[in-house]
Amino acid sequence: MLKNDKDRSYFPFDAFKVERWDIEHIASLKDAIPDKTERKQWLNDVKPYFDKNVPGGKNILKNIDSCDIYDDTEFERLFEQVNDHFNYKIINQETGVIEDINGISNLTLLDSFTNRSYKNAVFPIKRKTIIERDKSGGFVPLCTKNTFLKYFSDYPPKISFWTEDDRQKYEDDLAMVLNQYMEVE
Repeated sequence: MLKNDKDRSYFPFDAFKVERWDIEHIASLKDAIPDKTERKQWLNDVKPYFDKNVPGGKNILKNIDSCDIYDDTEFERLFEQVNDHFNYKIINQETGVIEDINGISNLTLLDSFTNRSYKNAVFPIKRKTIIERDKSGGFVPLCTKNTFLKYFSDYPPKISFWTEDDRQKYEDDLAMVLNQYMEVE
């Protein structure tokens, strides 16, 4: 909003004051595995967004179809594979972890209700939920909406993945805007 001098929108401080807000991780964390009653739905939700061209994508899809959701060990292994699939563009290949998961390039602001409604969803599910919230008239902060719409990314974007390039461009944009008001390193 600050970068566009033709933008006539305003920040709804009343909604910000009334609602509860969370700092949201854009790329998924692997800390909350769905309970047994939610596992089938979670797998059904992520399945349409798989990229078979991503290394291991075809095998993970087969594992989804054959997974015993009541076997905790089997499901936890699959849960980790699914999250790694959607985060593969930002996982350090040497360490196997997402670098700086709590860094500004992986964080945005979201109302608590929306954030907690999709629990431990992967990026494309979060994206879909935020778009639906916005379409229904719910307030989604502009930068949050732009992040999940891949506004900062080059085209054609990998729409179902939050990539290292997306993170960098998002962080660069934040720094550019904030540098007008304070020195950002």
